Amino acid sequence: MDILRRSAIPVRADSHAPLAASQHYVVVTFDDGLNSFAENVLPELEKRNIPSALFVVAGKLGTVPTWTSFAEEATWASVSHVLPGERMLTADELREISGRVVIGSHSSTHRMLTELDKTEAKGEIEDSRRQLEAIVGTKVALFSFPYGEFSNDLLAYCKDAGYDRVFTSLPALALGDPGEFVSGRVQTDPTDSPLELRLKMWGCYRWLPHAFTIKRALFKTLAVRLREAKPVETP
Repeated sequence: MDILRRSAIPVRADSHAPLAASQHYVVVTFDDGLNSFAENVLPELEKRNIPSALFVVAGKLGTVPTWTSFAEEATWASVSHVLPGERMLTADELREISGRVVIGSHSSTHRMLTELDKTEAKGEIEDSRRQLEAIVGTKVALFSFPYGEFSNDLLAYCKDAGYDRVFTSLPALALGDPGEFVSGRVQTDPTDSPLELRLKMWGCYRWLPHAFTIKRALFKTLAVRLREAKPVETP
């Protein structure tokens, strides 16, 4: 976070203000809603005056998520079975920090939305917003897709549900347009070197989707040529 403060200007995830082209800006977001965010992360962000957004799985507050390395079972576990730092925030804890962080939805149950039918997907998107708004008492205008997977239909459902902006896991430059609806993100990890972190913040990873497309095309071409190749008989 010290590197971030020296290398870019942090802005809120729900900002709609025009950004100067001559500056580097960064939006800091977190998914899921583990209580370690409130205990360890938020105080450090506040020390540095860095705004952040927390995308919360609304229907699993106070439980242990199965999609993280903290999960002990294949089903949702009781909080009493694990250490305090390994569970989701409770509704009361979320309410306590809601004035200090932008709260967004990360669906109701963290299911892969692209694998659900229309009714289930819309329920995950709409119900989660209603649940969170009832808890924090303010509008929930942001949404991030579980596992980063989305489709044009899901984008339409989010817009119909009343969200102002949605976040994906595509490493595209974000907030280029004050009215932008779909924003990209790039994941950062504790193992990132200072240089790697700076490159991510400066948008240098936005070429990755294009590289993956080229790689897939090259492998497809190679596979076709291998299938078409005929063995040469020798005496």
